[in-house]
Amino acid sequence: MVIGKNGFIHLALILTTVVLSMQSLWFVLLYPAFSVFADILYYVFHIAIFDPEERIARGYEFASVYTDAAFGEGLDLGFNLYDGDYTKSRSQAQEDKWNLLIEQLQLKPGMKLIDVGCGYGDWINYAKSKGIEVVGVNISGAQVSVCHDRGLDVICSNWKTVLDNPQWREKLLGSFDAVTLMDTVEHYVPAKHRINRVEQNKIYTTMFQFARQLLADDSDSKRVFISCLHARSNDNRTFSGMLRNYFLDKYHSGCYPVFEIDQLVVNGTGAGFELLQRWNKTIDYAKTSILDPEHFGIQKMEWNARRFLLFPYFALFDPDWLHKWIYRYNTVWMTQFDVEKIEDSSMQLLWLLFRKG
Repeated sequence: MVIGKNGFIHLALILTTVVLSMQSLWFVLLYPAFSVFADILYYVFHIAIFDPEERIARGYEFASVYTDAAFGEGLDLGFNLYDGDYTKSRSQAQEDKWNLLIEQLQLKPGMKLIDVGCGYGDWINYAKSKGIEVVGVNISGAQVSVCHDRGLDVICSNWKTVLDNPQWREKLLGSFDAVTLMDTVEHYVPAKHRINRVEQNKIYTTMFQFARQLLADDSDSKRVFISCLHARSNDNRTFSGMLRNYFLDKYHSGCYPVFEIDQLVVNGTGAGFELLQRWNKTIDYAKTSILDPEHFGIQKMEWNARRFLLFPYFALFDPDWLHKWIYRYNTVWMTQFDVEKIEDSSMQLLWLLFRKG
């Protein structure tokens, strides 16, 4: 576990509060006052004391400890594909999703796939079992460790800086038939840019340019597949929406592209990609957690010794530790979906298939 800049700042804040409180009890207010001040700077004035990129890694580190079944046997950090058939087992529904991806990406044994933000490696592990050569990129050391234990070739790095490393640059540039970004793009734009369309588009354009660099020009596929939640533009204008997005950012970090304008499609085609297919899979995303309480959306967990022992670690080194526990026990994630009127849900899950032009 890596403490990082955010962890050291948070620990310094705690120690300073404790020391000064010995002089006067009024200083016990320093900790909450600083936390509120940091939030105002970030969400109102777009100045970050705590690094939002580190928050991504910390969120998944927390989830790796405090989620009972994060992966395996039909569980992953995305959703399963039911297509209206809710009698499927979760393993079958997951396999159906992976097989559809392989078909749409036109992948065959011996071809090469890179998954950016690969989580615990469920998707690339399945693709590898079909004879496809796979590489993953992941910002979370906790998840990369699991991937390595599964025998997967995964680089521990932020995709935004991975090509700054000469060794990885040589390994990755122009090497792949297909690129996937499965339920990870939601983290790429820091929440301080939630209403700044210009900054959002810069990051999404950079993402597509990065994907172009990874694809081999002589490949028969040259395809990019994205699974990503999109927010309705009015979601940031209601109190409930702002409150939900606040806790989502504190746990996972980031914000969603805009649904009504097809923001990723606009940026992808602007970066020289052709849109081949667009699917709305919101109902599958919501139903996956509803049908299976072990799925991450419900946040099911039983306490054990390891979780008790690591509680002080997160309390000391994670400035968002309290927000994460509030998130867990209020099922914030599922408030994004209205299963009765799925088309009216605040969030819409889109699958997008592009081809490099």
